[in-house]
Amino acid sequence: MHSPWIILKTYNYEKKDLLTYHEFLEALAVVKAFRKQISELFREVDGEVVSLSKFIGVSKDTKIYRLPLSTRAMNVLKAMDGIDVLEGTTEDLAKTSLRDLLKLHMPDLKL
Repeated sequence: MHSPWIILKTYNYEKKDLLTYHEFLEALAVVKAFRKQISELFREVDGEVVSLSKFIGVSKDTKIYRLPLSTRAMNVLKAMDGIDVLEGTTEDLAKTSLRDLLKLHMPDLKL
């Protein structure tokens, strides 16, 4: 037989220490909603961390060849004048402008 009361304390309990079954179900619904919210937040934050993690170890002294770049991006950098992919660092890349990249691939473009 089900009791309409759930005992919160098993020792020296009073009527104020008891929950009704309805109150318990309401609290359980809050806990389940919180669990769902936390798991969604975890997935969101985990996705952000994963996307950042490959660049966390990059500093201004990181060699260009050690950067987590695609083959295509690395080939573009190799084709540019003034960029030494093996000895150059990310600090050297800071001197490169978007205009220089566009000139390399679209020489007829007027900038």
